[in-house]
Amino acid sequence: MPSFVFQGGMPRSGSTVLSAILDQNPRLHAAQHSPVCQVMWDLHISLAVNCAEQLHASNRGDFQDEIIAHIPNRYWKHATAPVIVDKCMTWPLPDNVAMVRRYITESPQFVVLDRSDDDVLESFRGVYDRAGLDFDEERFRMQGSAPVMRSREAVEAARATDDADTFHFVDFDDFMSDAPAVVA
Repeated sequence: MPSFVFQGGMPRSGSTVLSAILDQNPRLHAAQHSPVCQVMWDLHISLAVNCAEQLHASNRGDFQDEIIAHIPNRYWKHATAPVIVDKCMTWPLPDNVAMVRRYITESPQFVVLDRSDDDVLESFRGVYDRAGLDFDEERFRMQGSAPVMRSREAVEAARATDDADTFHFVDFDDFMSDAPAVVA
């Protein structure tokens, strides 16, 4: 069974480049965004809220842990590397970290990419301009909005833990100026 590293943080912060670099290591499998975090969360909520009574009545409270714990391995069943880097910008949110600790590993490792909100928005503006689309910065800046503000919440939550054993931060400017040193 592989072990997992969880990559999250700000969009437009070099996460795709980092995944490509990490994937060059034969011991790692790093890909683009996966649905693992969202699927685990949806099933966690469904079982904990909608099915709690039935699971309790059937004396199968363990079912929730069993089924959710298998999601990452089932999703990545074709990956052959011993370490999987699963990428979702919101992995560092406290509820997601708790979910990882409950279902996957008690000692998770998160790579958290960071970039200023203004730089992220400017990058998105460029993407929209090149595609001939209108860029609605207000929508991106709304509290809790995806992808920017929800990702910012994840980065800030991880920073607030002051847990260097769990969270490894990658600053966009440092990464772009000296990627080999940051990745090493």
